[in-house]
Amino acid sequence: MSKLSDFWNQRLYDAHSSIASAKLSFGLLVVRVTSCFSLIYGQEYGKLISFGEEATTFEDSIGLGRVPVPSMVLTIFAEFFCSLALVFGVATRLAAILLMIQMIIIAFVVHISDPFGGKEELALLYLSSFVLIFLTGPGRYSVDAIISAKTKREVIAMPDNNNAGGRPFCIMPTMSMAMA
Repeated sequence: MSKLSDFWNQRLYDAHSSIASAKLSFGLLVVRVTSCFSLIYGQEYGKLISFGEEATTFEDSIGLGRVPVPSMVLTIFAEFFCSLALVFGVATRLAAILLMIQMIIIAFVVHISDPFGGKEELALLYLSSFVLIFLTGPGRYSVDAIISAKTKREVIAMPDNNNAGGRPFCIMPTMSMAMA
């Protein structure tokens, strides 16, 4: 009787954890899409469209040179292209790190003298979203999850003189296509 109840308890636990995982992944998808689209549409789309006009007046907050173009290019790369990567879940943690650095610069260098409640507060809100995404990963609804689901690790055994059965010496990633 105990084995039967253990079996059903494990099945219920697996079903519950699968549902919880799906809810968490959906929540992460919502955070990724809403924060990144609002950053792209609200902040970066205008900079990208009017690059030539904005390049002369853009503030060089990290001292990359007398011309502010390198700072603007890095800002557009971080806030536009890394946000797009986060929306689709491609290189999620790397994109989140770059966006976290950008939001720290915006909050604590560019807008430090502004009264709290303006652009500094918005940068801190974006920062909290990107920290969440960095710590949890993209979830199962992302390109990263699809790639990691197709990659599996195999242990290759190499015979040695002391152990006729072989010992593991290398872990190599292989792609598991539809062979099963």
